[in-house]
Amino acid sequence: MVRVFWNRIHIIKTLIKVNIKIQYMKKILLLSGLLLLSLWMASCKDSLEDTTFATAEEKPVGIFLEGQPEYSEWVKLLKRTNLFNALNISKTKFTCFVADNDAVQKYLQEKGYATIDDIPLTDAIYLMRYHIIPGNAYTHSSFSGQILDTTASGDYLTVKYREGGINAMYVNDVSLIIRRDIEAINGYLHKIDKLLDPITESVWDLISQQNNYSIFQEAMKYCQLEEWLKARNKTVNEKSVRDYKTVFVVSDETFQAEGINSLEDLKNRFPSQPGTSPDSVLRQFMLYHVINSYADFGQLSEFDKDATEKTKNYVTMATDQVLSVEDLNKKLVINRYADSVLFVPDRYDQQANNGYLHEVDKIMPVATPRPAKFIWEFTDIEDCRILNEYRNASLADQTTYPIDRANATEIEWFTVPDNDNAVKYNIRKSWTNSDLLWVSLGNVGWVKIKTPVIVKGTYKITIRKFRWGTRGKAQVYIDDEKLGKVLDFSGSGDAEYTVLGTKTFPENGRHWVKLVSLKAGDTEVDQLTFEPVN
Repeated sequence: MVRVFWNRIHIIKTLIKVNIKIQYMKKILLLSGLLLLSLWMASCKDSLEDTTFATAEEKPVGIFLEGQPEYSEWVKLLKRTNLFNALNISKTKFTCFVADNDAVQKYLQEKGYATIDDIPLTDAIYLMRYHIIPGNAYTHSSFSGQILDTTASGDYLTVKYREGGINAMYVNDVSLIIRRDIEAINGYLHKIDKLLDPITESVWDLISQQNNYSIFQEAMKYCQLEEWLKARNKTVNEKSVRDYKTVFVVSDETFQAEGINSLEDLKNRFPSQPGTSPDSVLRQFMLYHVINSYADFGQLSEFDKDATEKTKNYVTMATDQVLSVEDLNKKLVINRYADSVLFVPDRYDQQANNGYLHEVDKIMPVATPRPAKFIWEFTDIEDCRILNEYRNASLADQTTYPIDRANATEIEWFTVPDNDNAVKYNIRKSWTNSDLLWVSLGNVGWVKIKTPVIVKGTYKITIRKFRWGTRGKAQVYIDDEKLGKVLDFSGSGDAEYTVLGTKTFPENGRHWVKLVSLKAGDTEVDQLTFEPVN
């Protein structure tokens, strides 16, 4: 009887343990189920799974790090800069590059600090923000060149592979990732062997610090573009935002091959108004070597995989002028149909805090490329880009945010009665870049949005919009010319592509796309596709 009694007690204890484990496993599956597939895919490709992957055991980033003695100095930095609690917000995803105590001590020694508290607080805050990417949780398999999202400091980081592949991944070409994909419930951590030093040089600094760019440098100064190339920010709608410049720089040797040995020779090649004049041929020539983008070589090499011709046109800073970048036999060529400019090996991807420097093997006279297919999103305008919520994947889905109508420069609208909130920025996570333009004009009203520079030519134009329930109707116009049939935004909750027709643009330039309300109701539009018609 005693044995039977103890056997029953043992069975009861076993059942309790099993039940506890089942409940615990259910909790784990509920919290991490969405991440299992990507983690499995990454592990399938990685022969070093046991040594390179770890888990934070259902803890948010900050609390996990606090429980690891090797990161105690990093946690001190997070707490000193008031970032520790932010990393424990479960609703926000993070990608964090972290360093252990030895790396922190090495950084302190290199900078001449005795302790963490000796780092000026402003510098410490910027340093730690530079290591954190809010809004998305990236595994190592997502890293290839520039990371799409900026850090909490507003900077872009790059991850490149050296010889050794997955085991030789360097952030900003400086810090080796020595332990990757440490999983927390609200993100991923990647351990690096040394702290990232925020890049402080501007594109102007990179140009002026190198003797072989002296003619290019003097020309930029003569055209009074020096301060602009130094600037990290610009003011848009009374807000300070990043002002990125990707510069295609020409070396003295390349100029000399064209018979240009000095600034005077260059001025003689492009005679007209003084270089300070906006219409100066020389000034336009120099601005043609700059695009308003933070584009590394990897980004410039990305093309639509289904496209017959791997070509993209980029708007330059020269007035209404565009250059083309094309993948031609595995080589990246600029302006193939003008003078086929190539990137100089080992001289591109010079990273600055406000852009990139890419050395090219020829000068680039202003030229008009052939039309190329491109997709333009209605939310690509500056009036949307300056919003704090712009393409922030951590925000609630289907939420709208007001656009500053009074100061807007690339969007206008009219309604009866007048309504400042008739047009808004809309987070839509399942859509391209997680956003749409939300419009509710009433029975009488219109909204018009300015496009980027479109290369002269004839294009077939297709609109992508959202259909749902009983909604409004609208007519599309481009430069006040009616295009296509009336659009009905009612439907079953899906995306619809509608061909609007063809339109010829006789000159390079920007254009107004206008939606005129024909029936009251919400309307949401995503993008226009322009396909050249030969």
